[in-house]
Amino acid sequence: MKLQRLLFIFFAGALLHFCTAALSEAFTPPDTGQTKCYDENGAVISCTGTGQDGSYNINPMSFADNNNGTVTDNITGLMWQKQDDGTTRTWSTAGTYCSSLSVGGHSDWRLPEVLELMSIVNYGIVSPAINTIFFPNTQTSYYWSSTTYADNPAAVAWMIGFNDGGFNTSNMSDYQYVRCVRGGQEAESFTDNGNATVTDSGTGLMWQQAEGGSMTWNNALSYCEGLSLGAQSDWRLPNVKELTSITDFTKFNPAINTTFFPDAYASYYWSSTTYRNYASQAWNVSFYRTIENSSSKSNVVSNYVRCVRGGQSGVFGNLILSVTKAGTGSGTVTANYGTISWSGSTGTGSYSSGTSITLTAAANSGSTFTGWSGACSSQSASAACLVTMSAAEAVTANYVLTGTTPFSDVPSSEPFASYIEAIYNNGITVGCGNGNYCSANNVTRDQMAAFLVRSTQVEAGQSTVNFTCNEGANCATETPYFNDVPTTDGFFPYVQKLYELGITTGCGSGDYCPSENVTRDQMAAFIIRALYGQNYTCNGGVPGASVACASTTPYFNDVPTTDGFFPYVQKMYELGITKGCGNGNYCPSEDVTRDQMAAFLARAFLGMQ
Repeated sequence: MKLQRLLFIFFAGALLHFCTAALSEAFTPPDTGQTKCYDENGAVISCTGTGQDGSYNINPMSFADNNNGTVTDNITGLMWQKQDDGTTRTWSTAGTYCSSLSVGGHSDWRLPEVLELMSIVNYGIVSPAINTIFFPNTQTSYYWSSTTYADNPAAVAWMIGFNDGGFNTSNMSDYQYVRCVRGGQEAESFTDNGNATVTDSGTGLMWQQAEGGSMTWNNALSYCEGLSLGAQSDWRLPNVKELTSITDFTKFNPAINTTFFPDAYASYYWSSTTYRNYASQAWNVSFYRTIENSSSKSNVVSNYVRCVRGGQSGVFGNLILSVTKAGTGSGTVTANYGTISWSGSTGTGSYSSGTSITLTAAANSGSTFTGWSGACSSQSASAACLVTMSAAEAVTANYVLTGTTPFSDVPSSEPFASYIEAIYNNGITVGCGNGNYCSANNVTRDQMAAFLVRSTQVEAGQSTVNFTCNEGANCATETPYFNDVPTTDGFFPYVQKLYELGITTGCGSGDYCPSENVTRDQMAAFIIRALYGQNYTCNGGVPGASVACASTTPYFNDVPTTDGFFPYVQKMYELGITKGCGNGNYCPSEDVTRDQMAAFLARAFLGMQ
């Protein structure tokens, strides 16, 4: 028995009937999020050798919380409204709502196409079928797409249900939830390779051109795993996102480009993705009019098969790097290699897999650059961000207007104002309460834990609020590592995470000493461990050299080689994070104040000077 679970189509817009056909919109499909495999009875089994969705992890979903009400999808490059407003709207008013929305310093929001909306569905979970760390309070209900239904485009549009990821149509006068999107990529194309395969250079997928026949789900998995075609043998059954990527939303009977797939059936095709509400069933897609069902995996149900290979557009030489300029200020971003093409505040570049690109940000007059977020593998004090392409990547350069500060006790004339502003904008601090930052207060060890964990999250392009400890555990529910930091301590999750990152082992005797002040030498150790662990070297003042920091000539009079913190302080100097406290000294035993800490953190993790 088939359960009706309507799903979406990948591309809107007519295809050009040539040997290469341009599509209206395309991007690398993120992984479905399904990591387990299930037999025909719905029992969890080993994924080894099954060919199921859970046995592949191609372009795993990756998001960056921009800490301004928006989330960037690092795979598609799209920027999303983090949290919907909990209001249902008609289709028309949904479009008006998005076009009028202003959030995260952007006003070019729109209602997403159905393909775009499906890209953030996680088919490994249900109720809701989405990552709630990055998209909190998502309704287990339907959300509008901008895509109209081909049979009745004036009155009916598509929507996706975030209870299970299925989709359906609805009258435009009905009320559904709304999540807005911005950005997007240019169209790529289908190419007939002349060897019974078709390449989609927009998604990085290569498709079996002819029909594989009708068979059961298990046989379909085995058939694709064993296929040898076009001098390639790494074929597999496509997951549900990949399979829908070749449907044509403007056609039916069959709903596919028959120039490139001339013998396609107007019928159901298997995907490798299990339907999580009933794990004894698998998703399939109808190429009659792009309706999707979940069908039993048993040997009595047969559907058609089309195999796929690849999965990263870099296989064909065009991984997309998306760059966004965000915040209240403005500036420029330049690349040392290739070309970034800009449309407003969003730029894209196309690079081959393995390419390393250095992006450099510069603030316009009246603005201040406050740091990078996203896929930077490293940041420097010269506002440079290094990105190495192994999949589609996305980064954001953040700017604020000079002379504006988020805290009432930090005037624009404050020497550390730009640093404080930067760590606030990147979610590293929320202040000390009552709208203040308390610049002159000393930093305690528990506060240091929060500062550093949030900073490492920003560097990794992850949320500074929602993070997990070992094996995905909730840090707040773990067994304490230190006697003096119980689970009731407000800083408990940060201290737990700091320990697991290897940044601290405590202050001795099983304690962390959370209320003690952090000295400048301790601060150096904390930051360098957060950046490099224990695996780092210095250059000893010779650019390009690599020597043990402990063997270098001291940069400061008051931190000799015999000082236990000497290697950390040397590295801090070479990274441009500190110039000392004056007169050739570092003042290692002095306590660090909160304004000083803002400067240290902004230089170390946000690339500020």
